[in-house]
Amino acid sequence: MEKRVMYAFINPPDTAINALFEGLFEHAKLDILTPHIIRFKYAPETYDEPIDFLTFYQLIKTDFDVKISLLDMSQSNQDYMDVHSIVKHLQTLPYRSYEFTDFISVLQHKHPETLLPMKTHIIKRLGQELIDTLLAFADANMNASIAAKNLYLHRNSLNYRLDKINEITGLDIRQFNALSILYCWFKN
Repeated sequence: MEKRVMYAFINPPDTAINALFEGLFEHAKLDILTPHIIRFKYAPETYDEPIDFLTFYQLIKTDFDVKISLLDMSQSNQDYMDVHSIVKHLQTLPYRSYEFTDFISVLQHKHPETLLPMKTHIIKRLGQELIDTLLAFADANMNASIAAKNLYLHRNSLNYRLDKINEITGLDIRQFNALSILYCWFKN
């Protein structure tokens, strides 16, 4: 069963919002990390309909007199991250709903030192072959056929490598934002 992980930064802290989280996410494990930051973990299969976090974000933003940021860490590979040090930066960023890739992109620009442990771990885990694959894919303007040809690979082999990169990093490199982050890390 796949778990999803979300963080919410609420300013000012509000017990009514905590109760709202508990009511809406009755099957979720709710942790209040600080008075401002709530983490909730849940399995999507436990709900009849998928949770629409953008709607939930808009509801809180309009119905309560608080500022809120939501961070979806579900796609991240949290074994290489100090989540607490990254999440603490959620309060320094504009209030909005963040997907993992967008959040990493914003941190890259505003707090790059926060991502250093993540970057170091990813470089170790990927190895030179996957880094070369990532760079070739970017240099081919995300065209898998051209990248495979330049690497002298079958296209299915390239797709396997791209999937492996996604699995290790938690970033979907078939999306421009994620690819640009990793490309900048490895091109330097």
